Amino acid sequence: DRLLPQHSSVLDQVVRVHCRSQGVTLHLGAKVTRVGPREVELAGGDKLRSHLTIWTGGAKGPRLLEESGLAFDGTGWAPVRPTLQAEVDPEIFVVGDAASFPGGLSKRAYHAQAMGERCARNILCQRNGEPLEPFEPASRPPIITFGDIDTFVVIEDLILAGRALAPLKELVYQLVMAKLTPPSRPDGALRFANRVARSTRQLAMTNPFTAASLLSLPDVRVLD
Repeated sequence: DRLLPQHSSVLDQVVRVHCRSQGVTLHLGAKVTRVGPREVELAGGDKLRSHLTIWTGGAKGPRLLEESGLAFDGTGWAPVRPTLQAEVDPEIFVVGDAASFPGGLSKRAYHAQAMGERCARNILCQRNGEPLEPFEPASRPPIITFGDIDTFVVIEDLILAGRALAPLKELVYQLVMAKLTPPSRPDGALRFANRVARSTRQLAMTNPFTAASLLSLPDVRVLD
C-alpha cells in the first residue's frame, strides 16, 4: 500500500515526491500477472511498456533449510532458540538470515555478524559443558539512501534527512569491513586503502561539486 512500510509514513510521502521529480510512476497495490520481453501486464489488464524489468521478490530461505527439516513452520527459515540452537536439534546452530529468531528479527548484516560471534562462544560453552547465553540483538538506526538526491537516518521516531548524511552509509561500511580485515595487518591495510579510495571516488561522482550543491550539503532537516 505504501513505500518503506516498516518505517514511518512520512518517509513514504517524501520518497514519493522525489520519485515524481525524477519522472517515476508508482503502481502500488497492483498485482503483476505477466512479464514479457517488452511489457509488464497488471491484473486489471493494463500493460506497461518495459525494455528492462528488474524483479525483486524479497528474501527467501534456501531449499536446504526445508529439505533438512530445520525449517518446519512454513516460513522457509529455521526457527531457533534464544541461544541460536535449532528448535529441531540443540546440537545444530543457525545464524544470520537463515535463522528465524524468537519475536522476529530483521535480515540485517550487523545482526548476522553479532549472531556469528555469539554462536561461536556458545559452541565453545557447549563443548566445555558451560551454560549457553542468549543472543541479544542490538538496535542500530537504519540509513536509507535515495541516490544522490537524499539520505534518511531513522532513529526511532526521529527521521533526519539530507544529502550531507550520505557519507554515513559509506562510513558504516568501512567500519564493518575494517573489523573483518583489520588494517593493522599488511593485507588488511592495503584493502582498507583501496576501499577508502574507491568510496571517495564514488561519493565524488554521485555528488557533483557545484556551488549550489556545496551550499545545500549542510541542509539537514527533521521530518515529522
